[in-house]
Amino acid sequence: MQAAGAEFFRRRLQRAAAIPPEQRDPAVHAFVSSVQLMRAADELLLLTDDRSPALPADTLAGQQAEVQAFLLAATAMHIAPGKLEWEGRQQNRAGCYFVRRMLLAGDSWDTVYQPALQPLGGLLLRLLMLCYASCPEEACCSARAAVQEARSARSIISRQLQQAQRSSGQQVLTAEQLEAELHRWLGIYGTNTLVSYTGQRGSSAPSWVAAAVAASSEQLLLLEPSSPRALHAAAMGFAYGAGSSSAVLSAMQRGLDCLIAAFRAAEAAPSPFWKVKLVAHGPSPLPAHQGWQ
Repeated sequence: MQAAGAEFFRRRLQRAAAIPPEQRDPAVHAFVSSVQLMRAADELLLLTDDRSPALPADTLAGQQAEVQAFLLAATAMHIAPGKLEWEGRQQNRAGCYFVRRMLLAGDSWDTVYQPALQPLGGLLLRLLMLCYASCPEEACCSARAAVQEARSARSIISRQLQQAQRSSGQQVLTAEQLEAELHRWLGIYGTNTLVSYTGQRGSSAPSWVAAAVAASSEQLLLLEPSSPRALHAAAMGFAYGAGSSSAVLSAMQRGLDCLIAAFRAAEAAPSPFWKVKLVAHGPSPLPAHQGWQ
């Protein structure tokens, strides 16, 4: 049975692929590239007839293929101009392998893959976990730990990413882009955590959450200052991450400045995705603090 929207996607991809690469605008190029990256990831993640992972979980070769596929998927998510789409979305091979690896990992991120594949393998697994997370506070804790590890091991991760790019022949995330993705998720889950505590009498979010969210917003501005997605996440982080009432107006102003910058960056981009998203949100990413209505 064909998935809803499959024919529309097929026609859209056919039109985009028909444009010569040198004539594609950045949005079309990103769309085609993200589909190609997901195809390459699916080709690495073999499944059995009952849709279970076919690659051995404990051999270096099997783990290398898995980490390479997760890296291609993470790159596709990062560059996609909107919602990530590809032909194998229903099968979700990366999801099948992710579930198996998480069951094998237990509570240890250090031994989730063989040493030659660490720390990159563990960070990519954490990044995928953030895509599937259901508890904002736990996801925020995991994202904070991942951000700290990515920063401290940036030179090692950079070498691993360069080696992966040479092996695959595909453009993959840089260490800075991987770190930015982790900061973005930290901001998303951090703001969700702060919002979940709003209005709960006698209860408040752990103090580190607001500080971590605000710090991630600062890092996003340094790592990806012209990305509408990063600027949007930074705007929410500044707005919700004000740690005290005296800092609220200043933080709200920074959030508003980031939101305006995000809209301008979206206007400059050929893809209308983020412009439409930001217009639809309006002022909603900014909380209604007293005195700021």
